[in-house]
Amino acid sequence: MKKFLSTLMAICLCLSLCACLIACDETGDPEESQSQPTPDEPTSHEHSFGSDWQKDGSVHWRACTGGGCKEIADRAEHVWTDMGVIVEPTQDSNGTLRQKCSVCEAVKDSTVAFEGINENKWNTMLSDANFENFTLLTEGNMTTTQGGQTFGPYKTKSACKMTADKMALILYDAESDAPIPGDSMEIFEGEIAEAQRQQYTQLFLNILSQYESFSYDADNKIYQIDELTVWNGTIKGISMREEEVQLIDVPCTIEIRNAEAALSVDGKILSLVCDYTQTMTMDGEEIVAFGVTTWTFSDYGTTVIE
Repeated sequence: MKKFLSTLMAICLCLSLCACLIACDETGDPEESQSQPTPDEPTSHEHSFGSDWQKDGSVHWRACTGGGCKEIADRAEHVWTDMGVIVEPTQDSNGTLRQKCSVCEAVKDSTVAFEGINENKWNTMLSDANFENFTLLTEGNMTTTQGGQTFGPYKTKSACKMTADKMALILYDAESDAPIPGDSMEIFEGEIAEAQRQQYTQLFLNILSQYESFSYDADNKIYQIDELTVWNGTIKGISMREEEVQLIDVPCTIEIRNAEAALSVDGKILSLVCDYTQTMTMDGEEIVAFGVTTWTFSDYGTTVIE
């Protein structure tokens, strides 16, 4: 029995030695085997970044050109520079401002809100050409003081048609809203027409000339003056001397309050409402008129006087 056990142990020892030799022959040195990369591990390389910029809406970067490499370089936010307004805003629609990144040339557009016309457009609106041919409706509540006497308050209403060489005037009874009895329309020509034209236009033109005091109300699409604004200058008065109509210079001060002006999209005045006080000196006598007047403008370029 002992001899059998000794023989069995010898056989097991021999089998163990053979298994160890076989394992060494298949794998080589264990430490050397662990140092080799597996097929799933990427091999290292020296990154090479392309010259073309990659970008999104916020940042830009340069990507590594190595196959499958996701490394990036020079990532930074865009540096926006204005390219200018490519669509001008109007009181009816927003405009568009275009910007470009000075590094990667990415482009973006943004909305520009309308903030009112600029000084040049305001002066264009007030140019003489706009007031050569139009129709003007004037309505107001006025009080006048002259020579220590006060007249009013009273309502006023008139309609004027103005062309290059004529002016037609209709005076209304403001209470009944009907033309005053008599000729339905009085037509002036020549020097008298020019005198009447200036009488009917210079007041609202002087008020509108205070463009620096007007602010734009985007919700109501109007220009307005909230604070007291004063205009000092000279207006034209009409003097009848020796049965001749003469235009004379009259010193005048206009105090403007609560003015509201509406303009068309193409930059023409549509309406003006103003609370004002007008102080004039004629022949050494002070005349003061104050109240609220509404001017309504229409038929630019199409007004005809027959």
